[in-house]
Amino acid sequence: HLNQNKKFREFGPPANSMESAFTDERGNRITVAQYFHGMMAKSPDSYQALQFPFLPTVNVGSKQRAVLVPMELVDIVPGQTRTRSVTGDISAQIIKYAAMLPNDRFKNISQNSSLFSALADDQDAEHFGLAQIAATVSGDGKSGPLPMRVTGTILPPPRLQYGNKPIEPQLKGAWNMGDRTTFAHPAPIHQPGGRVVHRTGDRGSSPTRQGDAHYLYGAMFVHDGRETDSTQQVQNLLVKLENASRQVGIPLRPIVEGRQSTVSLLSSDTRKMQEVLKNFKEAGARIVVVVLVRENFYFDVKRYADELCLPTQCARYSTVKKYPRNYETSLLIKINVKMGGVNHTLAARDAPGPSSHSDRPIFQNPPQSIGWIFDRPTMVVGIDVNHPESQPGGGRGSRNAPSIIAVVASMDGMLGQYCTHISAATNTSDTATGASLTNAFVKLLRCFCERNEGQMPYHIIVYRDGVADNQFESMLDTEYGAMREAVDLAGYTEDRVKISIIVCQKRHHTRLAYQPSPGADYMNPCVGLVVDAQGSEFAAGAMGGRASRGAGANMEGEDPMGCIVGSNLNEFYLNSHAAVLGTSKPTKYILVRDEIGFRMSELQLLTFWLTHLYCRCTRSVSVATPAYYAHWAARRGKILMNAGVDSQDLDKLSNAWIEANMPATMYFI
Repeated sequence: HLNQNKKFREFGPPANSMESAFTDERGNRITVAQYFHGMMAKSPDSYQALQFPFLPTVNVGSKQRAVLVPMELVDIVPGQTRTRSVTGDISAQIIKYAAMLPNDRFKNISQNSSLFSALADDQDAEHFGLAQIAATVSGDGKSGPLPMRVTGTILPPPRLQYGNKPIEPQLKGAWNMGDRTTFAHPAPIHQPGGRVVHRTGDRGSSPTRQGDAHYLYGAMFVHDGRETDSTQQVQNLLVKLENASRQVGIPLRPIVEGRQSTVSLLSSDTRKMQEVLKNFKEAGARIVVVVLVRENFYFDVKRYADELCLPTQCARYSTVKKYPRNYETSLLIKINVKMGGVNHTLAARDAPGPSSHSDRPIFQNPPQSIGWIFDRPTMVVGIDVNHPESQPGGGRGSRNAPSIIAVVASMDGMLGQYCTHISAATNTSDTATGASLTNAFVKLLRCFCERNEGQMPYHIIVYRDGVADNQFESMLDTEYGAMREAVDLAGYTEDRVKISIIVCQKRHHTRLAYQPSPGADYMNPCVGLVVDAQGSEFAAGAMGGRASRGAGANMEGEDPMGCIVGSNLNEFYLNSHAAVLGTSKPTKYILVRDEIGFRMSELQLLTFWLTHLYCRCTRSVSVATPAYYAHWAARRGKILMNAGVDSQDLDKLSNAWIEANMPATMYFI
């Protein structure tokens, strides 16, 4: 109403609420609605009574000195970008709208961008050799730059071992467990007296032949009072879940309270929620299945369950109503891992030898191509830092909001079970603080030794997510130093424990596409495509003796092959996943420190195969699994902080999970 541009700070109380009251020039306390009503009496041509005084006001001042304006008098300036995160449904709509197939994306860049015409007319660009980018002519005769041609390599796909059969995902990026497929290592069973029995998937036998072994679980239905008649749909889910659990080798049995196996709770009754979770814990529940009507109920459930070191598996009620195909299986693959099991592992490609079934204790039996790395105890680590969300007032998050630092570390040679340490730090830089990381590594190394008969890892392979190119040096100074300090505190030297650090980058603008023949449409590249400085040793021999080239090896144009990686560091691009929508985005990996002595071909293969060990789905993922797990762990820390947990309590919760000496350590996925 003042025709002025103001910056939105936050929402304020309703205009007719006493919380919006202020002192006018006469010293009277009046609300915003009363102010406009009084101004209307004085100047009816300029002011009018509010039509919606019950709506929140808009604060265009500050928290210390609020300036509240009724929402109905505010116009939003068009063309602005949103700096804060959006809800999941809005994000899905944005992604669906913005997704473009590779051919559309590449054509749009080369033919519709005004940048290239500007480069063609710029003398400075010509001196730097950039003008030639816009000087090429595409095959259809239209002026426009062509994508750079690079040499790529298709890596050999892994072979995955489930409990009763191996599965070959080939280069599809996804696979189906199929009927009656059991998990490679079902979760350990708690026997009377507190004894834990570790089981291996029964190869060639039915999971129903394992006697009376079962896993107790609890079930909760958290609603807001309007869905009390929907308990039957939740009960139907549990019946299907129990039937499917017997097929995969983890037979679930519900804990019955009274005559009901599902406890129905109001979301506002947090005291009752804590009581029910505690009762489930005391009754021996290995996990609690929670169906949520609203997503915001998720925070309290995770907080109260984590305080008891009780894993939970949440499900949206909207999804339960729709019940997509194989929904119970998608829940069970998470439930098994959260209870301490392993869904699938890497299977060796060589034929079994005479000693394959010997009882000789070994750290693991990996494929021979990367076997030497895991001949000795090896820990694979993921690190991620989750920063506070950007606020509209400028800056990153609130002034006192901490960053969440998450470290996950593998506990066995199967690379199936990880422990995590989550902490909070007020430092908002992209490098985690040394003290937090040292503390995390001390705890994780101690946990590793306890699970591996006192053996310290000889090799530590770190996948670090979210580090920009200009932060490599500071990251190494802080984080590598913290790792070394933790190893020193354990009493081991640099020669005894060797560390290699690989940075994973997704925030780049490089896209890879494949063109089968000149003039053909661009396509998403094959799963397993790697592009480095000069191809890979797997180009010949690994795929049946035939060289494999991709990512534009056959693209139109006669310009020589280019290079898209730097010359100072060992780096490569890896497309490890099948794009579900639009153009696939490869991950860039940079080896910033290497004490183990990796050959690049070995690191590429290890990274590619790691993307197939992600336990939340039967697909290979776009980034190495340890880095992905670290992302989920950092997200869990953020959820707990939003639920009211402070920095000290977050550290205590994380330590409690590690020190509980229980197989269920992947509660965060």
